[in-house]
Amino acid sequence: MGNNPHVTLAQVAKAYGPLISLHLGTQLVIVGSSPAAATAILRTHDRELSGRKVPFALFLREPKLNRVPLAWTFKCNEEWKSFRTLMKSELFTSKKIDNQSIIREKKVHEMVEYLASKEGETVEIREVA
Repeated sequence: MGNNPHVTLAQVAKAYGPLISLHLGTQLVIVGSSPAAATAILRTHDRELSGRKVPFALFLREPKLNRVPLAWTFKCNEEWKSFRTLMKSELFTSKKIDNQSIIREKKVHEMVEYLASKEGETVEIREVA
């Protein structure tokens, strides 16, 4: 897919539509490239498509990571799905995320100031409404 896989996937989506399934090696990957496809993936089929591939090599170094239900797991089992649903309904609600916007804005300003100091030039942030 080259150095810009997002560009390649956008071109593929123009030819084949907004919902694409690809095999990258032995891994099946579902790509949604439109708001409707993203809604279908994240809302309609959330529990079926919520699994992810964890590199086996990671477990050779840290086998205990498989016990962390949200971070790394070989399988998307019912315990993991229940924990993920709880996180989504209690921690990642729109209200809770909106309440942390000040923290995010502060971190963005810190990052921009850091980058500006490294580049030696002024970087401006425009407020987006």
